[in-house]
Formats: sequence, structure tokens, C-alpha cells
Amino acid sequence: MKKTATLLGLLSIAQFVSSQCVVTNISGDYTQSTDIILSGVINVSGNYLLPAGVTITVSPYATDSCGSLTIHAKKIEIIGNINGDYAGYTGGDGGAGATSVTSITGHTASLTSCTDKDSPGQITVGGGQAGQGGNGPGGGSGGGNGTNGSGSKQECKGTGDDGGLVGGSGGAGAGAGGSYGGLGSNGLLGGNGAATATISGFSFSSAYTPMAGNGGMGGSVGLAYGTANNTDIDLGSGGGGAGGGGRSYYAGEAGLKGGNGGG
Repeated sequence: MKKTATLLGLLSIAQFVSSQCVVTNISGDYTQSTDIILSGVINVSGNYLLPAGVTITVSPYATDSCGSLTIHAKKIEIIGNINGDYAGYTGGDGGAGATSVTSITGHTASLTSCTDKDSPGQITVGGGQAGQGGNGPGGGSGGGNGTNGSGSKQECKGTGDDGGLVGGSGGAGAGAGGSYGGLGSNGLLGGNGAATATISGFSFSSAYTPMAGNGGMGGSVGLAYGTANNTDIDLGSGGGGAGGGGRSYYAGEAGLKGGNGGG
């Protein structure tokens, strides 16, 4: 966010002021003459000036548990820029990628190797895990977990081997965007697993029907709050974390952290 304004008394980039925000008292007039990364409360007994060509970047909430800048002065003149991008509440952590392998017939090792070679067996792979919700009053929620995939292990016979076919599990849904003066966006559905394959020279075991997992539901946006264009601006809320990927032969990858809200 960038601001250009002439004000009397108060400028608050984030109306909410954390107890972690440092208070600085300045006697007389003050001009911020160089670019700076800054947060906290500045009390100026005289006039405050941010001249043209100078930028204040508000340090992120994740860095100092403040994420806001409040200036008190007799007169405040903002000609330069105040940039609060990504200074708001933190996004949620990403979900774990799918790793679990289970079997109702005791053949978990058969997903990746030929064990109990002549016997049929069942294998289930777990779904990707949802990310965490974003922080702040309008934080986007994480999505839903992906569902399991399952199928048959390979049957390693002396002749006429049957291949294994285990449906991939679903990935978790995407986290939703955080809200502030307007609403963020809902997260998208996670990807579905697959349960079909093509081979040549042998057939798949039919002992257990391959079943693909479904992707999880996308996250929901939080409530809008605050204002986007007054002189007092709250911290923006973080987005929900991305969902973890489903697994097949290989484990799924973890989802990424949701984005921070604006300052």
C-alpha cells in the first residue's frame, strides 16, 4: 500500500497497534530523509514530513509482531511513499504431503517391492493433508484433506505375473486468500488421484479394485473488515496454507505457506 497525504494529528498504517510495537518520541519537527524499514509508534512534538522520493517500508508482522506504523504529530505531510505490502498477519502453514501406506492384508511393503510374491494383497495410500488457516480476523481457511487411494499389489508368479495397480490418493485443497477491505478468493479443489494405467505383455491383478482418491475441498475466505482507503488502516489477514500433495509410488510434496496480509 502507498500513501500520499497531508494530515493533521495522526497517520496510522494499521489501526491495530500491538503491544510489541516500539514507541519512539521525537522532540520538535522531524523529516524522514532516507528510505527506511520501520514499524511502531512515532510521537513527534512538532511537524512530520516524508518528502518526495523517500519510501518507508513497514516491517512485516512476522518479523517484529507489530507490522504497523502509527505517527502522531501536529501536522503530518506525506509526499513520499509508505509501503505496507506483506506487512500484515502471517499466512497459514502448508499441509503435509501424503506419506502413509497401509494394508488390510499386511502388504504395506509391496507398494515398492515384490514381497509375498505369489499372493494377492491390498494396499492403501493416504491423502494429502490440508494447510493451516491464515492469521488475523479475516484469515483464509485451509482446505480439506485429500482422500485415500487403494488397489492390488503385484503378484510375482513364476510365469504370467500380474502387475499391481494402486490408485493414487487425492491432494488436499488449496487455502483461501485472506480478506481485508474486500474479500479474498476461495481456494480451489485439490487434484484427484488416478486409478488407470496401460501395460504391455501382462495384466493387472484383479484381487482388489483400484480406487483413486479425491482432492480435498478448497478453503473458504474470512470475513471482510476495516477500510482500504482511510488514514487508519488495519493489518490485512493472511491466506490459508496450500494443501499437501497425494501419494502414489512416491510420497506427496508438502504445500507452501500462505501469503501474508498487507499492512
